[in-house]
Amino acid sequence: MQGADGGYRKGRWLDAMGPDYIPRAFRRAAAADPTAQLVLNEAFVEHNDELGTSIRPLLHDLVARLKGEGVKIDAVGIESHLRPYLPFDDAAFAAYLATLAELGVDIMITELDVDDSHLPDDLATRDRAVAARVAQYLDAVLQVPRLTSVICWHLSDRYSWYQHTDWYGQLVADAGGTPGRPVRSHLFDTDLRPKAAAEAVAETLRRR
Repeated sequence: MQGADGGYRKGRWLDAMGPDYIPRAFRRAAAADPTAQLVLNEAFVEHNDELGTSIRPLLHDLVARLKGEGVKIDAVGIESHLRPYLPFDDAAFAAYLATLAELGVDIMITELDVDDSHLPDDLATRDRAVAARVAQYLDAVLQVPRLTSVICWHLSDRYSWYQHTDWYGQLVADAGGTPGRPVRSHLFDTDLRPKAAAEAVAETLRRR
């Protein structure tokens, strides 16, 4: 949801069918397999900036409308590309997720990672900051009723999508860091060894 009128994301499906492509997709999927878990996944709502906060009510209204029309939606997936350099209010975000759950859907945290582009070059410092951000976020969202799963975008820095983008290096440079430095955005390093973020996630889950 973003970019087009009504907050919808621009694309070929919207061009071809308008906003009705969403309920049509869910109805077709339910008809093909009535036992499948059907998830509506959305991006950017985890950010407490202008874009994120503008999408939240639109997503809530969409889910409420579809549920009211009898469309089978079992869960809402919330992409979680955390950006410590943006404003964030984890408690307020968890409260928002609770309002989604009240519509009769499970909540799934999807694509969890931390954009470390604005953090210092020093690996240990960055690892601690990434771990702290993940722990803060999970401490809040794990309080949400009907939250059923937490899914990482990548488990290891070896496969990080940040490594293969032009804008990540530019963000690092803009923040005073060294472009081309290793990415430290995930739970395990390039050798698949657990980092502080993995320990933070495990400890947060143990507390819950």
